[in-house]
Amino acid sequence: MKNIAFFINDIYSCGGTEKVVSLIANALSKWYNITIFSLYKSAEEPAFKINSNVRIIPIFDHKFKNYRLLLPFFRWKIAKEIKKYVIDSFIVAGMKYVPFTYGLLKNVQYIAWDHNNTFSSAVCTRTWFGRVISSKYADKIVVLTDKDRQENIKRFKTNPSKIIRIYNPIEFIKEDNSNYDISSKMLLSSGRICHQKGFDMLVEVASLVFKKHPDWKWHIYGDGADKEKIQNLIDNASLNNNVILMGKTNKMNELYKEYAMFIMTSRYEGFAMVNIEAHYAKLPIVSFDCNCGPDEIIQDGINGYLIDCFNIDKMAEKINYLIEHEEIRKQMSDNTMMDKEKLQPETIINEWKEILR
Repeated sequence: MKNIAFFINDIYSCGGTEKVVSLIANALSKWYNITIFSLYKSAEEPAFKINSNVRIIPIFDHKFKNYRLLLPFFRWKIAKEIKKYVIDSFIVAGMKYVPFTYGLLKNVQYIAWDHNNTFSSAVCTRTWFGRVISSKYADKIVVLTDKDRQENIKRFKTNPSKIIRIYNPIEFIKEDNSNYDISSKMLLSSGRICHQKGFDMLVEVASLVFKKHPDWKWHIYGDGADKEKIQNLIDNASLNNNVILMGKTNKMNELYKEYAMFIMTSRYEGFAMVNIEAHYAKLPIVSFDCNCGPDEIIQDGINGYLIDCFNIDKMAEKINYLIEHEEIRKQMSDNTMMDKEKLQPETIINEWKEILR
């Protein structure tokens, strides 16, 4: 049985990358010996369920601030740990960790797994260096969208034969959890509360929506550095009764069924897990057409709306239209399953197995 290792920043943290790595590692553990190397251990248990046959090895039990100055130390410490184990394929989750890990193992398949979009990273950041290094030294590069694949080939002159698009998987959603509730009067957003996710723009959109529909609610799930800032914006807009920060949860799949639609206000994305999950839960999605991912899930006017970035008025207009037209919402909900095959967990796992083969 082949030995597959994942490397991730912090498998104990509750985020999209951590969730995806957990899902892929669990699924592949049916066919491979799986080890997850976590740079940090920020909690006693991983944020998401990890199968008992998946081994987790933390490198450090605390975080460091200055990555660049500590790069040689990081590489030495990581090499010391991973060389204790037999590894056939080494998968790095996140381009910013490629500088920490490339070249440490000889005669081992090295796979760089990009969890952000190629358009968003500035030159000379760790993520940018990770992409430069991967284009030259990685055996395979996995990106999340077709648009990302083309941009990577163009910008970093990557050999097209070694860069592969594989969508993020989702957990299986039970049929009884996926029936659309036409009577719901709640909007849903979720994600890390930070500049990227655009929750400041969400508050602007909400001001326009709740002028017309004050009996509706908008719940935001997640946590992050900008939580206090967003709460202040909600307070200043007098939206406390309508826009509610719900905190973080690892049970989102159980919550989708309670909502009328999913709204995404991100400035940029890799390939938002929440978009896929909302799609699978049969929710119409209204999203800014940011790089990258929304246009590979949302068929504008069919199962949701793609809004020009970052048109506040247009987003509010489309949300209000769906609120006022139940039959359109139901029709869009029915249409979410039109392209479900490409997002099936089995399809995605088979694509990973093909790379590892």
